[in-house]
Amino acid sequence: MIPDLAEHLQAGIVVLGTVGRTGLSAAFLGNTAEQVVDHLRCDLLVLKPEAYQTPVELDDDDDD
Repeated sequence: MIPDLAEHLQAGIVVLGTVGRTGLSAAFLGNTAEQVVDHLRCDLLVLKPEAYQTPVELDDDDDD
């Protein structure tokens, strides 16, 4: 539905917010952004929740 509407409106970009589901709820409900990106013909900007913390740890060593 989102890709069809974007095409109908001739959108240059679609902006989606995420809710940050993980685990079982993410598996059952799927990730809307992942489903949409395969069908969009325009740019996609996905915004994550303000409180979201990435699971990737960055190296903060200043000894380089």
